[in-house]
Amino acid sequence: FFFQAEDGIRDHCVTGVQTCALPISVARDLRTQSQDEVDRGRNGGWQGWNNLPRPVLALNNKNQTGNMMTKILVTGSSGYIGRRTVEQLSAWASHPSQVIEFDLPDGDVLNPDNLDQVFRDNDVNAVLHLAALVSVAEGEESPGSYWATNVQGTVNVCEAMLRNGCHQIVLASSLAAQEPETVYGWTKWGAEQVLKDYADRFGFKATCLRYSNVAGGNHLSTSHLIPNMVRAALDRKPLNVTAPGVCTRDFINVFDVARANMDFCLARLSGFRTYDICSGMPHQIQEVIAVATEVLFNHGLTLETTAAPRRKEPTIIVGNPRQAFLDVNFEAAESSLEAILISAIEEMGASK
Repeated sequence: FFFQAEDGIRDHCVTGVQTCALPISVARDLRTQSQDEVDRGRNGGWQGWNNLPRPVLALNNKNQTGNMMTKILVTGSSGYIGRRTVEQLSAWASHPSQVIEFDLPDGDVLNPDNLDQVFRDNDVNAVLHLAALVSVAEGEESPGSYWATNVQGTVNVCEAMLRNGCHQIVLASSLAAQEPETVYGWTKWGAEQVLKDYADRFGFKATCLRYSNVAGGNHLSTSHLIPNMVRAALDRKPLNVTAPGVCTRDFINVFDVARANMDFCLARLSGFRTYDICSGMPHQIQEVIAVATEVLFNHGLTLETTAAPRRKEPTIIVGNPRQAFLDVNFEAAESSLEAILISAIEEMGASK
C-alpha cells in the first residue's frame, strides 16, 4: 500500500510483510516520464525536478530465505555519517535488532573473524558499509593504511557476506572516485571495483553512493572546510584556507546523506550501480567563505581567513544527482550552504 505524504514529509512505515517508502508527494502521479520531460524539468534547475512525478518504492521486507525481518549491518556506525544513519534506520526499524552497529574497537573490517561473528550472531541480510578512512591529506602521507582499510576492508566485508549468504550491500563512496587524483580517491575507486566484481561474479546487489563534501551538524574533522570555518569562528582564531577562489565543490548536509543511505539500503536495487549523492549546486570556495561570513555574523560570530598554499587535490569535484532522484526519489532537501552552516553552528556551538 502507498500513502500521500503531507507537508513535504518523508518517512517509512513497516508492516508485517512490507516496508513502504513515503517520498514527498509520492502519489502525485505514477506515470513514466519521457526523457524530454525529464530534461525540461532539469533545465529549470535542480528545483525544477520538484515538478516531476515521483517514483513509488515498494520495498519488500522479506529476504530470499523467507525471513520476515530485514537486518542491516552498519559498518562505521559510530562515525560522523554513521551516527546520523543509525538514527534514521532506528526510527524506521520495527525492532531494535534490525539495525546492527559495527565499529571499532570491537568491530574491525580488517578482522575477518569479527565480521563472521557478527553475521552468524545476527542473521544479517543487508550491509551498509560506511567504515573508511577519509582524509585526503592523511592518505597522501599514509597510503598503506588507506589501501588496507578502504579496499582490503571492503574485500573482507564482501567475503564475509559471501560466506554467510548475504548478497546486498550499499557502499559509502565519494565523488573523488570519478576521476581519482589522490590516494583517497583511488582507494574509493578501488572499493567500488570490488563491489562490481562481486556483483558480476556472485550476483550481489551492490550500490555505490558517491558523496560530495559532507558537512553540517557536529563534524569533528579538522580537514573539512565548513566545520573548520565554524570552529575557527567559535574559537576566535583565523583560519588558513587552501587556494580560495580556485577550487569548486558541491556540499551536502549530513542529514541528507543519512537519508540517502537509508533510502538506497531499503530500495534493494539489482546489479551494480553508482549514484552521485550531492546537491547539484557547485560553489567556488570563495563563495563558501562569503556565505559563511554572513551566516556566522548573523549568529554573533566573526570569521577571519588567510590564504594557505594549495595542496594536492582536484580543482573541481561536482556531481549530478539526477539518477538518484529518478531511481529512489532522493533529493538533497537540506543542503543549501545556509542550512548546512546553521546546523553546524547550532551543534558545534552547543558542544563547546
